[in-house]
Amino acid sequence: MRLPHKFWNALLLCIIGTTIYLLLRSNLRNLYQTRAIVSHAPVRIVNNNQTNITISILGQDNGSRRDKSNAKKEKSSMTCNIPKLEMNATDVIKFFHDPRKINCIKGPNWVYIDEDKKIQLVDERKDAKCKTQEISFETDTKNKLGRQEDLKVGKELPSEMMNVKCTHGNKTWEFPLLSLQKVKKEKKDPEKKRWSVLMVSFDSVSQMTFRRKLPKTVKYLEEELGTIVMNGYNIVGDGTPQAFIPILTGATEEELPLTRNDSPNLPTSTTSIHSYGKTSPMQDTSLFSLRIKHILVRNSTNI
Repeated sequence: MRLPHKFWNALLLCIIGTTIYLLLRSNLRNLYQTRAIVSHAPVRIVNNNQTNITISILGQDNGSRRDKSNAKKEKSSMTCNIPKLEMNATDVIKFFHDPRKINCIKGPNWVYIDEDKKIQLVDERKDAKCKTQEISFETDTKNKLGRQEDLKVGKELPSEMMNVKCTHGNKTWEFPLLSLQKVKKEKKDPEKKRWSVLMVSFDSVSQMTFRRKLPKTVKYLEEELGTIVMNGYNIVGDGTPQAFIPILTGATEEELPLTRNDSPNLPTSTTSIHSYGKTSPMQDTSLFSLRIKHILVRNSTNI
């Protein structure tokens, strides 16, 4: 029976591998024996002038006298060491200063809403003629003003937000009004003990800057409310999602699936969350943007 070529090739490889292993083993054994002789026996060196110099090696370096402090430092550097920051450090505090006070428009508002949610005029402007326009919220950057109507003093504000414009003699006054609703206080059930956690975060403000510029707020949070300050917390990125998503989920925004309202067809478990109580954009954003628009458009106002 004739053996195939694969068998002979495999046998040849086994013989070559065994030979190499034996040679390496023999060389390593000779190396260890040589190191042992050098470590304990004196060495005689002879130069060309036949001068004998005897060198005795008392021992070999086994690592027992090596400095191991670096290893400890490397190990400690792998842990999360929270830095102790100085609030008024000299290299930082020089960049902080008190800004000049904004010269706001002086004088009281002509129109206000009393405790009964009714429109009232201040005593100095009781003879003023006022018009109102309903403010309709469309987007975060777009509002719509309704038709003008006479202001009904002593009546409730007919809409959630109204723009009021008044004239009194040769003076004018314009301001958006917001109708506030009293929050109904729920009766506390003593049998129910639920977790109530409120996380407060301020974008674009570091903790040290917060402490420098808002000392009264810091004192109230820490001493009055007993707030727990996360001194070891740090933002992962830039923006509100980068501030909250990592600490709440343990992942970055890019590592999670999209759950926005403008992506309704994404295969996620929270795709239809807006159908079960997710609120729409806050309506008071139109009031803010409208007021900013008025401030930018009007160069001066006579009151």
